[in-house]
Formats: sequence, C-alpha cells, structure tokens
Amino acid sequence: NIEAISNSRVLAIVLTVIIRVIVSVFLLIAGVQWLGNTTSIQELVLNAVGLGAILDIDGIMFAAMMPKHLQIKIQDLEALRVDYSGKRNR
Repeated sequence: NIEAISNSRVLAIVLTVIIRVIVSVFLLIAGVQWLGNTTSIQELVLNAVGLGAILDIDGIMFAAMMPKHLQIKIQDLEALRVDYSGKRNR
C-alpha cells in the first residue's frame, strides 16, 4: 500500500503535467493555423491525418516499445484512493 508521496515526486508530477499542457496548447494553436492555411479539400484531409498522427505519437510509441505483458498490467491498474488527511500540511 502507498501511504504517502514525497514532495519531490509531487513536484515532478506537477511539472510533467504543466509541460504536457503547454505542449498540447502549442500543438493546438499550430495545428489550427496549419489547417487554416490549407487551400484545397485534399490538402486539408491530408494535413488533418498528419496532425492526428502527431497527436497520437505517444500512444503509438507506447504500443511499439512497451512489452505486451507490461501494457496489460498498466491497463489493469486501478486508480489510487487519496486520503486528504492533515498529516501533509504540518
């Protein structure tokens, strides 16, 4: 059982989430501008498929590089129950 998470791990998680949000917002803005500058329907469809592949690259890399038995174990993980006690605030 996990009883607590160290401050350094909480900081690492927060920084990772912030970086992921920044990258996602950047990709959203760049993708909208890129698709907005497309003149023909054929180019629009091709660019949309390319942008979709870029946004799915993390899932593709996970499926390609992670062994299948670990993929199954990760997918079967249950969410952690967090008990917000006053111990951390002292």
